[in-house]
Amino acid sequence: MDMYKSRFHIAAMDCPSEEHLIRTVLASTTSILRLEFDVPARGLVVWHEGDSAPVVAKLDTLDLGARLVTSEEVGRDAVPETEERDQTSVLRLLLAINATMFVVEVVAGWLGESAGLLSDSLDMLADAIVYGIALWAVGKASSAQASAARVSGWFQLMLAVFVLAEVARRAIQGSVPEPPIMLGTAALALVANVVCLMALSRHRTGGVHMQASWIFSANDVIANLGVILAGVLVMLTSSRIPDLVIGAIIGLVVLRGAIRILRLARVSDQSDNQQEGSMSEANAWDRLAGKYDKTVKHFDRSYPRIREMARADLGGRTHVLEVAAGTGQFTFELADAAGRLTATDVSPEMVERLAAKLAERNLDNVTTAVMSAYDLDVQDGALDGIFCANALHVMETPNQALAEFRRALRPGGRLVIPTFCHGIDRRRRFLSWFLSRVSPFVAHTKFTPDSLKEMVAAAGFEASEPTLLPGKFPIAYLAADRP
Repeated sequence: MDMYKSRFHIAAMDCPSEEHLIRTVLASTTSILRLEFDVPARGLVVWHEGDSAPVVAKLDTLDLGARLVTSEEVGRDAVPETEERDQTSVLRLLLAINATMFVVEVVAGWLGESAGLLSDSLDMLADAIVYGIALWAVGKASSAQASAARVSGWFQLMLAVFVLAEVARRAIQGSVPEPPIMLGTAALALVANVVCLMALSRHRTGGVHMQASWIFSANDVIANLGVILAGVLVMLTSSRIPDLVIGAIIGLVVLRGAIRILRLARVSDQSDNQQEGSMSEANAWDRLAGKYDKTVKHFDRSYPRIREMARADLGGRTHVLEVAAGTGQFTFELADAAGRLTATDVSPEMVERLAAKLAERNLDNVTTAVMSAYDLDVQDGALDGIFCANALHVMETPNQALAEFRRALRPGGRLVIPTFCHGIDRRRRFLSWFLSRVSPFVAHTKFTPDSLKEMVAAAGFEASEPTLLPGKFPIAYLAADRP
């Protein structure tokens, strides 16, 4: 397929948040090989295969005033190295430099009895580990990059506490630092960190994991200059005080960097959460669509029982709406039970994959549609059944969805809503917390069977007693009727 280089002017792109939004929207377009942003000039260059129309269509959905300026055919050798590959090369270099300098500085600090060098060596170790974490985050979603930055920040925080404790220990027990060793080693470390900083310079405004790496390297340069200053002062005054003071300052600089990184990760999370309220929620599930079938298998122990119970509860209903259908984990059984089934999901990619499966079965009583649980495209009282499995817990405002379900159901209509119970015991609450840090699955409401029943009843339904089904996260199966 021919390769093209298309230039866009995006009138409303004036800060990194718009860049992040555009990256999210274009992430599912497989024909794109590389993106290059020039935010100050509101410019975007896209290297892609085939026609530019799919790219234009995706950009138009954002309503940012995107305009195609030029699109020219280019050879494949004209495509710059992908950003992910470039980041990987840089981070591998940084990892090697910091791991080597950790060994050099820890030996020199021990032999030279320097708190400053030992503090800086542990900083190098932290950086090496952090760069390894950043390597893992390259090419992943912004949520994974924020998680990598958060882990890095907490590690840096623990290191800062250790460094300050070591300085205090040396102040109490005493030490005699050796200026020549301090100066020589710190000068070598300064050269190494300047090289790291230069390598990172073109990525300092990239993903949050790369911004965290830039902060680490900038802190290292400051620390190296401090150790050199301490070495000079120790040599001039024959006192260990400058070494201890610089060691403490390095600890505080590391602490400050940890706090900045944790704040950066939190801001990134807030940006993602704000966007998930609209079209970016669909994009998040779009990215999972390709591996969704494999992912849910880890949690589907009770799915056969749910299918059996749902057939009994919704059998004979004239028109059933399936909300959050995904790629069709329950759709086919519902199609057998209901006269007419509309299977919906907020993710266009999920719906496309589900439609392909339905086409293979040649089912004529099932239609698919892209639809949000918060805004069902049906008339008031048009449905006599709604099925929504294992989705209520990941909705930010489940009460809003339940109100919409009640609006769409006719009196006597039935809601079947099996839901993962993340709050049933301490172990599941911890596992839920852990998954929210390392995966896109976030349980905004940690249900128990009782709390699920209470919420559904409060939304105006006559809720039956839930049935608890076993699993890594137990599932509360609940059927409720609209009065």
